[in-house]
Amino acid sequence: RIQILFEMAILMLALTTLLLLDTVVSKCFKDEIYQPLAKEDGEYIIIGLFNIGIPKKEIDPVNNETTYYCDMSTKSLYGVQKALGLREEVWEFSKKLKVQGSNVTIGYELYSVCNSFHVNNRISVSAMQNPKVIGVAGVDIKKFIKESSLITTTNSLPTFSYMYSDAELLNKDRFPTFFSMIDTEENEAKILINFLKELGSHYMDIWHHVYSLESAGYVYHQFLDEGEHSCGRIQQVSYDDDVENIAEQYQKTGGKPADVQLILGNNLYGSEAQLRYLIENIGLRNKVYILGPSNGRKKYQDDHEDVVKELLGNQTDETLIYQMPPLLNTYLNFSRAIAANWTLQDSSIDDLYRSLQTKNCRKNKGKEGEYIKCTPTSWIPFVQAGVRLTLVALNESLHEIPTMTKPCVLRDYVYRKIVNGTRNVRVELGNDVYNVSFDSGTFSVGVKFMAWSSSDNSIVTLGYGYTDRFVVSNKTELDKIRHKYSQ
Repeated sequence: RIQILFEMAILMLALTTLLLLDTVVSKCFKDEIYQPLAKEDGEYIIIGLFNIGIPKKEIDPVNNETTYYCDMSTKSLYGVQKALGLREEVWEFSKKLKVQGSNVTIGYELYSVCNSFHVNNRISVSAMQNPKVIGVAGVDIKKFIKESSLITTTNSLPTFSYMYSDAELLNKDRFPTFFSMIDTEENEAKILINFLKELGSHYMDIWHHVYSLESAGYVYHQFLDEGEHSCGRIQQVSYDDDVENIAEQYQKTGGKPADVQLILGNNLYGSEAQLRYLIENIGLRNKVYILGPSNGRKKYQDDHEDVVKELLGNQTDETLIYQMPPLLNTYLNFSRAIAANWTLQDSSIDDLYRSLQTKNCRKNKGKEGEYIKCTPTSWIPFVQAGVRLTLVALNESLHEIPTMTKPCVLRDYVYRKIVNGTRNVRVELGNDVYNVSFDSGTFSVGVKFMAWSSSDNSIVTLGYGYTDRFVVSNKTELDKIRHKYSQ
């Protein structure tokens, strides 16, 4: 209790300091940096915080004063997609309320924190103080979501993360009304280990992105702790030009390459580069490649299949295994359809999307001047599911408590509905409906394991992984993969 009071006192001191320094720091930032990129008023409001753009310096030639604005011209497309996804979910839920005859109106405010702690914290304070705000979609950078959640959750404001989750964020003494739409790296590692045990694998190589270091560490240690298991190599491969490290690591360690090559990539292109290098430059053939999600990231299977098809055709027997939350698997085609037809309006976020969708799309290899249509970020469903859970809980809460309830009381009631009272929330995506449950404030639907084989170009579901078990759904196909192991 003393520790909690001490931390609360420190937080209040930090907030007071923030407000005192605000007028000083604000002189460095242009006023528009704090304004929403898009908004729509309502009786209740969902706030979305996204790391879009970076601060850029600007010097006034007249008085020689330096100010900063938010440059959103590069590396912002996925952040914009998440923001548009949040807005679409608010719109869809509002339509359902009208069909039900409800007069409740839901609004939204979409902000860029512009890679700035100051902007992030100031917007978070504003959200906490606004009695209309009923939920916050946290920032997509771990250090920012922790800062923001320290501010918002102290006033019982439900705040969720759609990209990061760890033991500290799930500490209810520090973040009382925080919940996560993804599982922790430790639990993801447990799920993967259960699958490897089902395969009968006792030896593997691990290649990981720098941002997947935690995941790789959990997998490595838990794999060794299982007894008759060992890891051949564990190597960081962060970007396309770092893949040469794979060859260096093989030369240093020697030995036979493992039949299982685990790739913990941070993004589609990083994991694709690792896969391409392992097959093309190292010459690994007839292997099982497991693409492990880092904090829930999904590597689009068709892109990886193209790599194997291009390099190997059907001459060898390669197997790609994907780990996907079922929610994300269902959302693949659904999200692409939505993102291809955003309901664009006249606002800053819409104008930004129009300018970025061609500028930032990946070039089509081998065809100069052509661009592949931008693939929607795999985080969109996690953003939308978090918004849906909050709004479902709000709608149920409004039927159960007095209409004049104070905002902080309503917020706390909504949060408890999310993680306790509504343990099985129906989340609709396309034609599919999922019952969402929570474990210690973390979104949980297990992980679906699918396998693609180059020999017959087929995709099959092997089973579903959980932290305490693996449920086989196709024993025949699983046995086909097992026979590859010689170690």
